[in-house]
Amino acid sequence: MLKILLLLLLSTVAFADDDNSNHHQIDFQTTESIKIDNDVMRVTMQIIVVDEDINTVTNSINKRSHTIKNIAQNFNVKLKTTNYHTNPQYHKKAIKNWRGIYAFSIESKNFEQVTKALKKTTKSG
Repeated sequence: MLKILLLLLLSTVAFADDDNSNHHQIDFQTTESIKIDNDVMRVTMQIIVVDEDINTVTNSINKRSHTIKNIAQNFNVKLKTTNYHTNPQYHKKAIKNWRGIYAFSIESKNFEQVTKALKKTTKSG
């Protein structure tokens, strides 16, 4: 044990900044960036209808979804239905209302057309 301790005490201490060697060190760091235009605009929206009568709910959603489909065709934007369902809402174990949701996305590379389609969609109710 004493021999190990003596070796430790007699050994030279080296620090990172004590490098006296003639090594050449070169560091490189590069950064590059380019500005790119957005290529696709996608907007997701949903319509929620609540009524006591399930037929009123489904008819209202169907009418609005057909209107939105026509708007998408007129403005040459891609329309995709992402969700469509109707569920009962209960109160004290009895159906009180029906709730329908129609969710969709509008997508295009032409941002102006998407904006116009959205304005028309929101105005159509």
